[in-house]
Amino acid sequence: MTTALRTRLTLVGLVVGITACGEGPLRATFTSRIVQHEICRVVGDRPEVCTREESATDVRVRLEEQDDDNLWLYGIPRGGVSDRAILGSRDLEGGFLFVDERVQESDSSECTVADRLEITLDVDRDADPEAVGVDPCVPLVGRETEVTESSAGCDAVNEPPLTQALIARRRWEAMPECVP
Repeated sequence: MTTALRTRLTLVGLVVGITACGEGPLRATFTSRIVQHEICRVVGDRPEVCTREESATDVRVRLEEQDDDNLWLYGIPRGGVSDRAILGSRDLEGGFLFVDERVQESDSSECTVADRLEITLDVDRDADPEAVGVDPCVPLVGRETEVTESSAGCDAVNEPPLTQALIARRRWEAMPECVP
């Protein structure tokens, strides 16, 4: 694109923040493996087509709960950088929900690209409660979904131009060989 893109960054912390009675804010380091098995693409109204693309990324992240029931997750890979932060909140089950959405628009080409990352995590239920906040090998487990959607104005290949979506689904799990 030859025109400058306007970028709108929206950090969204969704769902009501709930803190367990009598507990202070959670501030702890966790180590997890983020596993991806495939990438899926949707073009126009066609069905989703997935391609096997396996990857595993080991992360050591820090979760810091604020007094206002918001949480910061530090150290996640995002936008080619390995140590980004994302704002979130507790979900109804006491887990954590993080949503990061970025939208880039071009007025001249009517091209809009929206990138949405949603991560739902919880402290591993098998972890010793006494180890949370002490042992950095305690993992966060859950799911991550990243969807990048582009409007028809971005399509220079198809006639007529079509919308496109790229979907990456990842799993957060325990890292078996973690060393504190």
